[in-house]
Amino acid sequence: MEMAPITRIYEEQWRPQLVRAVSPGLTFDEELRTVTRWLRLEPGDRLLDLACGPGLYTRPLAKLVAGDGAKGATGDVIGVDISGPMLKEAVKLAAADGIGNVIYIRADVQNLPFRKRAQFSHATCMAAFHLFPDPTAVTQAVGGLLKKGGAFCLLTTRTSRTPWIRAAERLSSRFSGLRFFDESELDGMFRASGLVPGERKQYGPVVLMIEARAQHARKPAA
Repeated sequence: MEMAPITRIYEEQWRPQLVRAVSPGLTFDEELRTVTRWLRLEPGDRLLDLACGPGLYTRPLAKLVAGDGAKGATGDVIGVDISGPMLKEAVKLAAADGIGNVIYIRADVQNLPFRKRAQFSHATCMAAFHLFPDPTAVTQAVGGLLKKGGAFCLLTTRTSRTPWIRAAERLSSRFSGLRFFDESELDGMFRASGLVPGERKQYGPVVLMIEARAQHARKPAA
């Protein structure tokens, strides 16, 4: 993801083909419909888009929270990614779409550069959570950054119930670092971070979309 040629094809080719390969029938339109239904967006909301890449989610969510500026109702989306080339592409695409209510920050999502409590209405992390060496650090940080009732939406990989697929998952994890989560493991990570697990949808044997909601503001992890 640090290679400029990949960043240019990521949104239109790389990601759609990869998602299609592991979750037949799942399209980005379906993803976005589900996420926006779970988030219950309103003009003026402030969203955090983790591992945002070239802004695949950042841009459409920014349009939905923009509002008209009346009574301070202009919302925004903060996109965070560790890849400089991805963020360069994100800035270019946002400018091409005329979207001005996005901010991109280069940072490690496991060590987010935010210290103010409860400053985000919602958060998303779509198709990257399984790549983090320490995903618990991410859920703990998000638990402190969300306002009460705010949703954290994930698209990630789950452990299959099919034995031969589970064997392939273990082999993949050993050589690639890709993680496959048991749903009970995710639920436990959420609860330990002050987030209550909620709705979920499974696509194919290994892809899971899930949301959890903040019940109270917590102090972000140090």
